[in-house]
Amino acid sequence: MAYEKLFKAEPPAIFLTTDESQAFDDFVSEIQEERIEDDVTIHRLRGTKCATSAGFFAEIGAVMQFPLYFGENWDALNDMFYNESWLPGTLFAVTDAHRFLADEDAKALRNFVELADKCNGFYLKPPYKASEASDTGFHVLMQAPESERAGLEKRLKDAGAEFADYEAD
Repeated sequence: MAYEKLFKAEPPAIFLTTDESQAFDDFVSEIQEERIEDDVTIHRLRGTKCATSAGFFAEIGAVMQFPLYFGENWDALNDMFYNESWLPGTLFAVTDAHRFLADEDAKALRNFVELADKCNGFYLKPPYKASEASDTGFHVLMQAPESERAGLEKRLKDAGAEFADYEAD
């Protein structure tokens, strides 16, 4: 399957695609159906709901069903990710990623990129990398219209992100 690299325990943490929103949503649904029996989880984040840090924390808290004590800040998100064993095999599918943290200063996106890279790197090391049960990693697939791609790429590069193109076959 062409999408296997989205679950492989290897860098980069972030992939970009310029599929249209509905095609992207259909693609994510297809992956969910095909991988339902596997050790993977796909979480959909709406970039339009994540334009601010407050919106992002509300969206990710709801999508991931974080407990009520989730503090809705970067330290709390870091704690949630590292206190849970469910992250291997996690894919965040972000629609309208050109809006993702777009109303914040560059530091917010940098925080997200650093956390995504840290999570991706964590699952490249034992005991996860050596696990027979799962060779899955942590990734973010960001969708934006072709007309918004250059701006998203610039923001990601400015945030220190390494990313790759993702084209569904």
